[in-house]
Amino acid sequence: MIIGLLGILKAGGAYIPLEPALPEERLEFLIQNSQVTMLLTQQHLLTSIPTERVPVICLDSDWEAISAQSKENPASGVLVGNTVYVIYTSGSTGVPKGVVVEHQQLLAYVQAIVDRLDLRHHANFALVSTFAADLGHTVTFPALCTGGCLHVFSHDRASDPQYLWSYFTRHAIDCVKIVHRISQCW
Repeated sequence: MIIGLLGILKAGGAYIPLEPALPEERLEFLIQNSQVTMLLTQQHLLTSIPTERVPVICLDSDWEAISAQSKENPASGVLVGNTVYVIYTSGSTGVPKGVVVEHQQLLAYVQAIVDRLDLRHHANFALVSTFAADLGHTVTFPALCTGGCLHVFSHDRASDPQYLWSYFTRHAIDCVKIVHRISQCW
């Protein structure tokens, strides 16, 4: 995921993270609504993502096609006002809406979070959310921009408090952002 994300940004593109666990109808809507021009994925996810309307590159199996591309460093021409990614809302009104995030907004966020939390360079960040939620970006980019280490957890591991406690006692995690869902109202 990180390699694909960085490749998109280096080429001057913007990305729309998709969560393969979403219903096919929702994924189809997101792909059509955002006017995706290419889908980067992995081979094992092809059955869960509608791919009929967009060219697909599987980062784990299309090595022949990938290696045939130019090895030159691309000149992207991206400016601070260009889109870096589009994240879709949960659709509380019934229809998800794309929220455009520009490079300048992401940069301001990263600078603010690093300054506010007084994080050292090479800090350890834990990603306990999907890349398709804005919560995932709040630790991914600070880790990448400070030379930090990003510890990525699967959904099953991230929702297992015993596993997280065990992992965090074995690894020095400097920053984790977790949203707690309350299952009972009192």
